[in-house]
Amino acid sequence: MERRIFGTENEYGVTCTFRGQRRLSPDEVARYLFRRVVSWGRSSNVFLENGARLY
Repeated sequence: MERRIFGTENEYGVTCTFRGQRRLSPDEVARYLFRRVVSWGRSSNVFLENGARLY
């Protein structure tokens, strides 16, 4: 098994505004960003080939 770093995590907050007005909710933005992941993995919680977990 190759050496890996375990336990490293990144979190991001998302929002969408246009001219100061919120256009999409954070949930809608996240759904848009994860649409390809969901179509590939049938969920937004998947393990990648390198062992990383994307959710």
